[in-house]
Order: sequence, then structure tokens, then C-alpha cells
Amino acid sequence: GQYGEERFESLGHGIDVIVSTIERDNPKFVKELISNHKNYCFASPLFSRKHPLNEPKDLLDLPLGGNTQFITNTVFVHKKTHEKQSFALDFSLLSDNTALLMDWAANGHGVLVKSPFTAAAELIKNGNLVRMLKDRDLPNNHVWAYAARKDFTSPGSLIPSFFKTLKATSDLVAEVSEKI
Repeated sequence: GQYGEERFESLGHGIDVIVSTIERDNPKFVKELISNHKNYCFASPLFSRKHPLNEPKDLLDLPLGGNTQFITNTVFVHKKTHEKQSFALDFSLLSDNTALLMDWAANGHGVLVKSPFTAAAELIKNGNLVRMLKDRDLPNNHVWAYAARKDFTSPGSLIPSFFKTLKATSDLVAEVSEKI
């Protein structure tokens, strides 16, 4: 909403780079796709054992958490049949604080829906979260980097190198997320 719009207005006027899941097209900006973050549903191992999920519709009877920035376009696609399922979900906890949501799920309060693997990786590694609905894919979160075109193209600008570094780092993270 308003906060994001204000930031984009400041691009090139005090703000050099914006990295966001928001996609904006503006001829005054250079926009580059930095990464596609894989999204999954996560819960604590105990919650997962108590409430096994066979179908996305099984989520309807459980407490759900979600990041307000990522919950739109929640379409579950079966990996083999490519059948798509989408329905309104009722969230017990909505926040834009990823750490809070991860903690909530890791402590067994419910299923975190459509969360980026990158945010959950450490908790998965430590055994505090497990992936649910492994036979379903969710749309990726795209991450974009923006700079004012005049700043990006000015001689000696470090912004193009910064964009390349962001992309390279995100590509490494994406390779790891493919393996869970």
C-alpha cells in the first residue's frame, strides 16, 4: 500500500536500490528479477504427525499462519497430475514478520502456508519444521531489485555490480531449496 508507494517515489531521490516482492513497471526504473523463492507449507514435526495432510483442503480444518505479503495467489498444483486447487483459507495468524510466523509454526501452533524455503531453511535443518503437502507446488515468490535508471547507468555506478551479486547469492539459495 501506501508505505511501498512512498518508497518507490523516493527511488533515485535518497534511495539507491529497492529490493521487493512488489513488481512495478516504470520507465524511470531499471528492474531486474533477482530470484524466485520456492514456497511450501511448514509445521512442527509433532503437529505434522498429529495432523497429516493428504490434500490441500485438509488445511481448512487447521490453524493457519501466513505472511501478508505472500498469501495471495495460493494455488496448489499437484506435481504429477498438474491438478490445480485454490480456495479461500482462514488464517489464525497473519503477519509480515517472517521470524514470528516461523516461531509460531515451529512451536506447534499450526501450519505456515506459502512460506519461502529460504526463511525456513535453518529451522528445517535443526528439525524444528518439516514440509507439509510434499506432492504439491505453490507459486514462487519473485524478488525484484530496482534502481533509478539515471543512477544505474551513470559512469562508475556500483549498482549493476550490486544487482549481479544479489542474483548470484539468490541463485545459490535456490539450488539448496530444490533439494528438500
